[in-house]
Amino acid sequence: MPNKTIYVREGDRELWERAEKMAGGSLSGLLAEALRRYIAERESTGNDDADEIIVEIESRGRMLKKRFYGRWLVDPSEEIRTGEPGHDAAMAWGVAVSRMGKIVVYTYHVNNGSKRWLDYYDSLDEAEKDVLPADIAGMAADELGIDHIQDLRI
Repeated sequence: MPNKTIYVREGDRELWERAEKMAGGSLSGLLAEALRRYIAERESTGNDDADEIIVEIESRGRMLKKRFYGRWLVDPSEEIRTGEPGHDAAMAWGVAVSRMGKIVVYTYHVNNGSKRWLDYYDSLDEAEKDVLPADIAGMAADELGIDHIQDLRI
């Protein structure tokens, strides 16, 4: 069986040790699953279906336009809102995948159009851990053709 050596930054040591413990002492299966999900997400981005996407965001009281190339996984319409606790129900959500494979999260306040922001992440999991509600992440995962499992903190 081939061996691969992975070097871990000192600052990430505790993270790796916790993951190893949770994985039953072996990170091999955990890493393989993470790599499968990573590859599936990246392969589904394809450059052929990249569109020009322009959105408006608010920055220091001014509206600015931002452009990137990709495709919407969840179109940011006023109907796309979350029912997840802890999130403002008046916020509309959009999720795109960029031509470079980044997950782009765009949101705005439906009632007054303010609080518009855009951020991007290396993965859907990373976006969900930071800000993306689980139900919206599930819609995006369906469009990517990957499984979405909501982590319960129970």
